[in-house]
Amino acid sequence: MLVVISVHLGARTISAYIKDLVARGQDEERQQQVLDILNAWTSGQKAEEAATTNLTVAALQAELAKKEAELDRIKAAVGKGMVAAAFEAGDDDGPT
Repeated sequence: MLVVISVHLGARTISAYIKDLVARGQDEERQQQVLDILNAWTSGQKAEEAATTNLTVAALQAELAKKEAELDRIKAAVGKGMVAAAFEAGDDDGPT
């Protein structure tokens, strides 16, 4: 468990930890078990980070689309000389 915390915080690398296992006399089977577990954990971390990034990108794209639509509405109203109407059609604070 401590190795996961150390790797997550960047205090240790997996390869350095495996070298520590060798120095402590751990056999190859144990080294492979630890390596497999740590690799599975880092794969899960990467997948979670990718999913979070994808959610953030999707949220930003949705917000951008909303703002673009609002801007288009305001441009159309300005073109017609109806700025006040553009604000009334949106929220009470006007464009954001």
